[in-house]
Amino acid sequence: MSQSTQRKLYELIESLVEDAGFELVELEYQREQGWVLRLYIERPDLPVIKEIGVAPGQGVTLDECSDISRQVSALLDVEDVIPHQYTLQVSSPGVQRPLRKEQDFQRFCGCRVRVKTYEPIPAEEQEGKKTPKPSRNMLGDLAEVTDTALVVDVRGNHFHVPFDKVARAHLDPDMDLWMQAAKKVRSDKGE
Repeated sequence: MSQSTQRKLYELIESLVEDAGFELVELEYQREQGWVLRLYIERPDLPVIKEIGVAPGQGVTLDECSDISRQVSALLDVEDVIPHQYTLQVSSPGVQRPLRKEQDFQRFCGCRVRVKTYEPIPAEEQEGKKTPKPSRNMLGDLAEVTDTALVVDVRGNHFHVPFDKVARAHLDPDMDLWMQAAKKVRSDKGE
């Protein structure tokens, strides 16, 4: 699928998803056993907990995913953007939610993230401290977000990563903390 077709597909679906009260986090279109169009959606107003990202039990429901799937399917039948057979899948982005847009990084500032870059990024030099080697893979706290870059704090070392150098980024919460929060949510609900 060409970039322009994929962009058109994203714009069509994003508009529908937003009108339904959700955010289109990511759209994947790839060949697996056959072609698969995979959409990840979430509520745009979910509270963020610094250590774990989105609070457990706050994501989209199966019924909401099914509803969006039906709406997208009907839209794509009319628009006929995809010329061949495909499978449509709609789900939550999960606890390791991808970060794609600048607003994603701003929203999750303070959370633990995993960032992969196109080239090694040097750490900021600190007086009296040994500077680690430049890295393409960082796991740390998203310490700051500017108009042009993000700062990842990896054990006290700051890596200033320009947005155009980010290959992939996603939340990477401490799963022990996340499970504790999930247990609390379940016990509060009486489950």
